[in-house]
Amino acid sequence: MIVVSLVLGLYLAPLSYGFTALFTTTAVVRLYALLHELSRHLLLRRLEETALGAAIGALVALLVLRTDTRDTVRAARGRYFDAVADVLRALAEPGRDGALPPGTPELQARLRVLDLRTHQLALVVTRLTTPLGHSVIRGNDPRRGRYRMALQTGLSLRIRTVARRRGVRHGPVPAGLVRAIGILADAAEALGATSPRSARPTDEVTRLLADAQDVLWSESV
Repeated sequence: MIVVSLVLGLYLAPLSYGFTALFTTTAVVRLYALLHELSRHLLLRRLEETALGAAIGALVALLVLRTDTRDTVRAARGRYFDAVADVLRALAEPGRDGALPPGTPELQARLRVLDLRTHQLALVVTRLTTPLGHSVIRGNDPRRGRYRMALQTGLSLRIRTVARRRGVRHGPVPAGLVRAIGILADAAEALGATSPRSARPTDEVTRLLADAQDVLWSESV
């Protein structure tokens, strides 16, 4: 039972810290029972220490290291779009004969950072909903958050696909395509600076996306 409790506590930790506390406490209780040290006084002492630790943690979080949940989401979202912009700028840097860098170590390092930022953003967004899909904080729409996370994950996969294709396909690249990628990098940075609660992109982001579309359209024509 101790082993099962520890395994479940570690396995369910990404869903909620409450599962970890529950199964860890169960394992500790069973351990004391095996050692014949379990008593009512010990259980009361553990409850008192747990309550005291929770109260101290709450006071520190509210008075000393106060961080709003939306600030955490905004920071993770900003780091994600900064990583997107870094990868796009690496792809927009032309190499010899006007070719994009074919999988340089610098580009691979930026792709790994992008994967890390995507994972961190997904963890933050997951914490905003309960296992049943309900919102944790007021004013948060879990469905919109999951939809945006799906879009951002898809964006990361598409960027990685483009980078991989450039690694196996060499040759000159049209200057318009390079310019469009640079504009998209600027748009990613602008998106990272906006509030995650905004339902529509800002005028700057809209203008940059329109410019990139015009450049790609003119290049295809």
